[in-house]
Amino acid sequence: MNQNYYLLACFKRSLDMKYWTVMLKRIVQLKVLLVACNVSVMAAAQEIYPREDKIAKLSNSHFSEKSSFVEYQGTFDLSVENVIFNRQENRINFVIIGDGYTENDLDSQYRPMVETTLDYFFYNTTKSSPYPRYKNFFNTYRIDIASNESGVDDLEAGIYRDTILGGERGCTDYTIGICGADWSLVNAAFRQAEELEGFVTDWHLVMLHDDAWHAAAHYTPEGPVLPIYSAHYTGDVGDMRDVAMHEGGHAWHGLADEYGGDPGTYPYAEPSEINVTTDPQGSKWNHWLGFTMPDGSLVDVYEGGRYYDKGIYKPTTGSKMNGFEGAFNCHSLSNNCGHNAVGIEKIILDIYALVDPIDSYLPTQNVLVDATEMYVGVIDSNVIMINWYINGELVQEKGSSTLNLVEYSLLPGSHIITAKAWDEVIAFAFSLDTAPHELDLVRRNLDQLEQSVSWNITLQDNDTDQIANIYDNCPEIANQAQLNTDSDGDGDLCDDDDDNDGYSDDVDIYPLNNLYSADSDADGMPDAWEIKYGLNPNDASDAASDQDNDGTTALEEFLAGTSPSGVILDIDGNGEVDALTDGLLVLRYLFGLEGDPLINGVVAEDATRTSAEQIESYLDELMPQL
Repeated sequence: MNQNYYLLACFKRSLDMKYWTVMLKRIVQLKVLLVACNVSVMAAAQEIYPREDKIAKLSNSHFSEKSSFVEYQGTFDLSVENVIFNRQENRINFVIIGDGYTENDLDSQYRPMVETTLDYFFYNTTKSSPYPRYKNFFNTYRIDIASNESGVDDLEAGIYRDTILGGERGCTDYTIGICGADWSLVNAAFRQAEELEGFVTDWHLVMLHDDAWHAAAHYTPEGPVLPIYSAHYTGDVGDMRDVAMHEGGHAWHGLADEYGGDPGTYPYAEPSEINVTTDPQGSKWNHWLGFTMPDGSLVDVYEGGRYYDKGIYKPTTGSKMNGFEGAFNCHSLSNNCGHNAVGIEKIILDIYALVDPIDSYLPTQNVLVDATEMYVGVIDSNVIMINWYINGELVQEKGSSTLNLVEYSLLPGSHIITAKAWDEVIAFAFSLDTAPHELDLVRRNLDQLEQSVSWNITLQDNDTDQIANIYDNCPEIANQAQLNTDSDGDGDLCDDDDDNDGYSDDVDIYPLNNLYSADSDADGMPDAWEIKYGLNPNDASDAASDQDNDGTTALEEFLAGTSPSGVILDIDGNGEVDALTDGLLVLRYLFGLEGDPLINGVVAEDATRTSAEQIESYLDELMPQL
């Protein structure tokens, strides 16, 4: 569209009474038309996608020179629903508002559309990459605001509806902020919702209750870029949820359209957008050249983009930012065409510009004394890995959220503990271009995808035995051997009951053996052992006895760990070993029988151990010897 054509269009609209109806509806004075008709050729470079007034960038629109844009100061009857909430801080707030929905429409049309749109954005891994991978990086809010009438204005048909945000199919005049909707009203509604719920919107999305193929990303003078689109189109041109994502590519990521249109040569300087260039070598994305996309397209340098067919280049023939010029309709759900590698990389970097990999961590401000654990909480453990370092040495790769220093033998003194949280895509950058890894998504500025925190710790050594207190089982008494007989955490040197048998060491005859504690007759054999084998714990002379006539005294049997009686299989204690009594008792015990089922019918009449409790106790002690 050249300047003369644009002026002619403005003149024709001035003769159209429908146009003036729109002007009156928006309470815009006559001078607005004059302003619009003096817009420069730069302002005429609005994007047609497809054949609809679409995008007018702030840098091309002379907003700073105009006084016709008025900021709305009123309030609305609205409510806010937190559709997906992950965490108050360190999340991207994605906020959706709709226009042209009556109170009934909100429930039957708007809310279901918000739900299916979010599902498409965050769960369609084929079409929506990379958003599904980063779904837990977002909070999503839905603003409910009702209109008096259903639908939006159709400017071409001269149909006007009473809607709360001035939604329209078409564009009244973007220079006064009425294009797709009244931007002042939309921004005011977003501000009111933010104040109501205490959040700040990072990404905006505006749904219109309209079934046309119509969408635009509007760069408003108040700051936020507003993707506005007709959400209810159901034709075969494409899926409007995908188109909404295309508009988000402009609004949230500053991506350019990758299609042409004007058969001439691109007349401007190198564009700022990362996905188009005037360089025929494609140096902006040289790290992706030759990369094969999931849809089979190859990243290279293809001529045509940003509304011109010549003199400007794009990375792929088709993509989310170029829906119709590739091998197939990228906005259709029948293929796996999505954002190309350059766009995906930009999106991920933009996400990390708003959030950090780490949500929380043990405070690092002060030196930690005798600390035993460090922890970090990451934004999503399925995306973010954690490496742990001690004094610069990697001790855990892809470790847990907590590092337990007790597992590492650190010397007393000062140490630096570091946790590095990093997106796993870093590990797969620059995989094989012809068969790339599915996580080969970012190849530049990889440091923006990681975050480290460090702690200075001091490990004390109170007893100066070169064993730090956090490891020392007796921190106040030098104890390099670290003996701990009962494994109770207290070293023998500072443990009153080394064998943990309930008898303090000063009265325990066997302080390192928890099976025995007393020897009443001081014959060198514990009372419990003597009772077990039929000896007298109050008769010291039986230490020299030899009940089984094997030439070994009872004391020697105890010291050797053998039985002094030779009849250990006399389970019921009647002095004989019988297969029908003792043998069956052993078998039943080994099969797990207890109580009466263990002893019924198999205990000898002259037995000295007759109860199930006595039999079980004897067998419990006997088992290690069998």
